[in-house]
Amino acid sequence: MSLTPIARSASADAKSSPVTRSRYTAPQVEFFGSRLDQRKVCFVVDASGSMLGLFSAVRAHLADCIQGLQPDQYFSVIFFNNNVYESSPGAIVRATQAAKTAAASFAKSIEPAGPTNPLAAIERAMRARDASGDAPALIYFLTDGFDLTPRAADDLPAAVEALRKQLAPGVKINTIGFWTEPHDCDVLRKIARQSGGQFVSVTK
Repeated sequence: MSLTPIARSASADAKSSPVTRSRYTAPQVEFFGSRLDQRKVCFVVDASGSMLGLFSAVRAHLADCIQGLQPDQYFSVIFFNNNVYESSPGAIVRATQAAKTAAASFAKSIEPAGPTNPLAAIERAMRARDASGDAPALIYFLTDGFDLTPRAADDLPAAVEALRKQLAPGVKINTIGFWTEPHDCDVLRKIARQSGGQFVSVTK
């Protein structure tokens, strides 16, 4: 099974330090066509039952992406269905080889089941901190759609943005839709746009 991104946006390649003005050059890592251009990232991945046919490919791609992180980066992985499962609860951790191996093992332990309830997982990602108390600068949010009424889905971007402003106002959210219905694509696109992030749609 091949998975091909059909929508893709460019992102910044570097950021400046306010002290040294040196440029941070991110590694050449992408998550389903979306460039990872920040040092501190959290992956929020749908593990609901509707992901059953896609989950192995998503998990393998996630493992490859994590393996490409550099030791000066920080990360965490959160899976969600009706519950939330965290690789490093409450924390983003330095991307040492031991941490990357542990995250890959954690991902292998997750099997898709149940409904899709993303908001709690997104909140956990925004609350995660590194040892210095810094929040992630980037959240990847991947889903194949929402088990929500049309009205509840329409309300989701506002709920996500309220959490972002309260918990992690500097974070960008890059959203990734898998075989996502047009209305859910619109929701994901809005979540990304209001945070300054990107939306990518992926099809088989």
